[in-house]
Amino acid sequence: MCYRQWEKTMEVGIIELDIQHRNLLYIIGLLEDVLKEGNYTKQAKRILREFDNFIRYHFKTEEDMFIKYGYSDQEHIDTHNEILAKLDKLDKSNCDKKCLNALLKLGKFLFDEHTVKMDQKFADYLKSLES
Repeated sequence: MCYRQWEKTMEVGIIELDIQHRNLLYIIGLLEDVLKEGNYTKQAKRILREFDNFIRYHFKTEEDMFIKYGYSDQEHIDTHNEILAKLDKLDKSNCDKKCLNALLKLGKFLFDEHTVKMDQKFADYLKSLES
């Protein structure tokens, strides 16, 4: 069970990003489940890989959209780079409870601060282009 459930108010109104944000919540839920079960060795590397691949794909999707729609927000891109740097520091060869907790903390930050706030600014920008 994830620390948050998806709510309509979390939608940014860009279908592709909303689907990805739901997937992020799903991955966070997987992390929480593995930590509760204590079965780190079997699933930790897989979830870390899945999280890492997902985040890189999500950020690429966003940054491609920024270029396509002429959106400029250096703080947003800097946040992407900071999150990727934190991911790169995790020991992917030996992901244990400490590693999973760090990943969970990063995932919650990503969702609460980045997805809900920064991505909403981008969505608002796109809406302004329509008017």
